[in-house]
Amino acid sequence: MNQDNFENESTLNGTYHPEQEDSGSDRDSSNSVYSMSSGEIEDHFIERHDRRFHSHGNGRPGQYPFPVDDLESQRLDHMHDLVKDLLDGHNYRGPVQQTLAVRADGHRVRILDIGTGNGKWVEEMADEFPHTKVYGLDIVPLATRYPAENVQFEVHDINSTTRWAQGRFDFVHMRQTCFSPVNVTSVIREISRILRPQGLFLACEWIPGIFRMDGSDVTPLTNHSTEILNRLHDFSTHQRLFCDPSSIPVMLIESAAFENVVAERHFVYLDETALGRRAKQSLLDFARASRYYLLDSGIAVSEIGQYLMDLRSGLDNGGEMCLIYLTVYARRKVMLQ
Repeated sequence: MNQDNFENESTLNGTYHPEQEDSGSDRDSSNSVYSMSSGEIEDHFIERHDRRFHSHGNGRPGQYPFPVDDLESQRLDHMHDLVKDLLDGHNYRGPVQQTLAVRADGHRVRILDIGTGNGKWVEEMADEFPHTKVYGLDIVPLATRYPAENVQFEVHDINSTTRWAQGRFDFVHMRQTCFSPVNVTSVIREISRILRPQGLFLACEWIPGIFRMDGSDVTPLTNHSTEILNRLHDFSTHQRLFCDPSSIPVMLIESAAFENVVAERHFVYLDETALGRRAKQSLLDFARASRYYLLDSGIAVSEIGQYLMDLRSGLDNGGEMCLIYLTVYARRKVMLQ
């Protein structure tokens, strides 16, 4: 990606003028979950495999591959809590508190969460930073229709341009989208457009796979216990639904729109500590949620069942194994005209 991709339009140059601010964008949009009728919400879903899926594309491969029902929302809650504990009780890494500090000039600090799911991250951030306005975007309306006063959930395909003016947000957050139909290149371009100069972007992703740790050497496991994860990775790559999280720091640097890029790896040992047991359970729940996607890929039910048994056996009998959670944060550059 070359520099011209981001800097050949004046709307992307990172120079912010208060008089350009769209004062109406704090009001409910036509796509806000609050303003949608029950019938409109139900139109976003379809029943398959005795579970509820996103109706766009009939829930088939090429779209969001996981269920979008109450059971999946519970899985996302457990994953959210696990990640928060991993990050020392916070919902973020990097200079977030500094970025979201109350402004003396009266500026309303705004946060955007991309791929918000059931909206738990948004609700907790709105509670921690009550002076901010927090928006959650997702292609599926899973979040509550009755959020806190400083929260707004909207239905939007992040692969297309958002409704907000240039430089609208102080902080943009995106996590766990590597198995979603997200064009990361175009999403980073849009994030650079809607971030204020020196605004903060934070991406958080699990690096796919189970890893064995031996001192400083970390290598992915390749055995029967990881076969279901390997199949999911291969099929998602074939369907163009997978983005390697390790490429995000490079993409930010190559975009020429960001600076001070910091990537950190957080290791979760799959041991018998409380955190380790929860991580193993979350991995098993993730694998179970992916089985419908694998069924659509042509793998037999019995074969998927064996993969799940092998994964559980591997987690119960493994040695020093771990999961790796990647956080990447960066500042939006101030571009000189």
